[in-house]
Amino acid sequence: MAMLLLFSYKAFSQAYIKSKIIQPDYKKWEQVKEGMAQDEVEKLLGAPIKVIGNPKANYLSTVYYGTVVEKSVVFPMDLDFVILYHSGKVYKAVNPFMIEKLPSDGIPSVPKPFAPQNNSMFTVNIVDLRWFPAAGKYPMRYEIEIELYGHSPDPSKMEWVKDVTLNSDIPFLSYPATGGKERWRVRAINDLGESNWSEYQYFELVPPTVAVQQPQRNNDSAKKESGIGVQPVHPPEPAPLPPPEGGHRVQQPESDLKK
Repeated sequence: MAMLLLFSYKAFSQAYIKSKIIQPDYKKWEQVKEGMAQDEVEKLLGAPIKVIGNPKANYLSTVYYGTVVEKSVVFPMDLDFVILYHSGKVYKAVNPFMIEKLPSDGIPSVPKPFAPQNNSMFTVNIVDLRWFPAAGKYPMRYEIEIELYGHSPDPSKMEWVKDVTLNSDIPFLSYPATGGKERWRVRAINDLGESNWSEYQYFELVPPTVAVQQPQRNNDSAKKESGIGVQPVHPPEPAPLPPPEGGHRVQQPESDLKK
């Protein structure tokens, strides 16, 4: 499996065009708070790199102050430093790492896996591993460790067995599905150090569901279920009650029945 993983990773890496890394000063970025005026933000961070909409308008507008990964065929989402404005004031500031506290020493933060969903079961031909990138000094690379659940060197035991460790320059890795239970984790590395490993993420690859064949029914059965060509069946007339012991049943006059 390791060779298949490596081949797949190289194929996807060649298709990816690296984006230019642009990051604001982390300390200044963390000073941006909800309700700040646009003028205050620009005085703190400088001019944005891109603006969508009118920040002073009475609707949400998006202002970009940096990017870590651009949307591509391989990674179909932007990972940017974004400030949302409403009526000229900060509505929300979002960093691409999805963490609250950014590192001040440049050492990578712990990447945050988000796909596949933890403890999920699914059927695919290609497995895509995705995570939010690490904050810190760039360039950054990622080390991904993948383990399979199966027989250990002792055939009588089933346990997690390390399958392969791969590297990626982007928060994405793709490889051919092999089936069974897998788990993976990721850490970030730059020239200042490395992050801790992320928590293990678990998933299971299951074979496609086999369609259940319905048993063939004869025409009479089908007609009975659909009601086509079937005569209604009337319940039988109730049997007359037996006469009381020691006597005969007395016929009640019709005039009494009508009363």
